[in-house]
This record gives sequence, structure tokens and C-alpha cells, in this order.
Amino acid sequence: MVGGGEGRGGMVKLSEEGEIQRMIMERAYEEDRKILSGEKVVVGLNKYVTEGHRGEVKLQGYDPETLARQIDRLGAVKGERNNQRVKSCLKDLDRAARGEENLMPFLIDAVKEYATVQEMTDVLKGVFGEFREPSLF
Repeated sequence: MVGGGEGRGGMVKLSEEGEIQRMIMERAYEEDRKILSGEKVVVGLNKYVTEGHRGEVKLQGYDPETLARQIDRLGAVKGERNNQRVKSCLKDLDRAARGEENLMPFLIDAVKEYATVQEMTDVLKGVFGEFREPSLF
């Protein structure tokens, strides 16, 4: 789509209407069709395949000790930061998000006061809502 779809309402409108997802789905279908037919060669998948070898994916686990350590660090940061300043920055972010201002300076101020990504995200979700991908079916 040349120019980001401005003539059709822009990327946000196209995404809300499911047009972007449809285009991605069509492209993925076309790629799969080409691979399955042999028109597109993928070494190890449809050409030069090693018999008896299955490419299994090993998922990376997490270390419970690392998780506990990070939770402790987060608690320490929240305990040591100036929570009144954090609240003030988040309130300013909320106000800016409801207007027309550039949000980046407000996000930077909040980060400098050690607001968490979740705290900032919660403010923005409260203003803009949460995107739900349209169903294509």
C-alpha cells in the first residue's frame, strides 16, 4: 500500500477495519502456497530436507530466583522514589493524552521519576482504550 493508505482514511482506520490484517493474511497464504507447491524453495523445509530430523523449538524458561530478585528490585525502586512526583507526572501525562500535546516529554518526565512502564501504560489505556484486533472471520 503506497503512502500508508491516506486516501482510504489512513493506517489507523485501515487497521480498525481489519484491512491491514486481511492484507497480512493474504500475503501469508500466498507465501505458504508458493512453499507448498515448490515455487518458492525453503532449504530444510521443501528442499534438501534431512530425513528423520524434526526441527523442534526449545522455549526459553525463566529462573524463579531472577523473577524474585526483579520483583524485590521493583519494590525497592517504588519504595525509594518520590511517589508524589510520580503521581503528578502520571496526572500530567493523562492531561496531555486527553489533549493535542506531544506525549514524549511527559513520558520522559515520568520515567525520570521512576514511573513504571505499567503505570504509564495504564494511564494511556485509560485515555485511549486498548486496541482489539478486528476479527476477520
